[in-house]
Amino acid sequence: MQKVGSSAGSNLRQAPEPCANLLAQVHARLGVLAILGNHDAGSDPHRITEFLQGKGITVLRNRSIPFEKDGHRLWLAGLDDVLEGQSDLELTLRSIPKTEPVILLAHEPDCANAVSHYPVDFQLSGHSHVGQVRFPLIDAPH
Repeated sequence: MQKVGSSAGSNLRQAPEPCANLLAQVHARLGVLAILGNHDAGSDPHRITEFLQGKGITVLRNRSIPFEKDGHRLWLAGLDDVLEGQSDLELTLRSIPKTEPVILLAHEPDCANAVSHYPVDFQLSGHSHVGQVRFPLIDAPH
């Protein structure tokens, strides 16, 4: 795998439009949300965000949005990229009342220890290309 900054970085700068067009085909009753990953943040995050939002996809970059039903509220919080140093957990959670449930979307799971000190009920992360859980004597999934 190539790192951003090599030819992979220049390829990513050209990829937002076709990727946004593909993701625009996803439909959800309450809307489609996205957060950026390390390759997005390391290439051109503002351009990628513009393309996604132009297709009706809400990009959560250090911000939270509420979903309400029958008098109950749930917050989805999107943390900006941790590896590129753009994340701000305080800002992301600032507007959320401490008693309301929060699901945090964070690309890298590495921030889980820091997140554990905040009122976050559940964290969803990606980034781990070969899995986060390993069993003794069993190789990683391929």
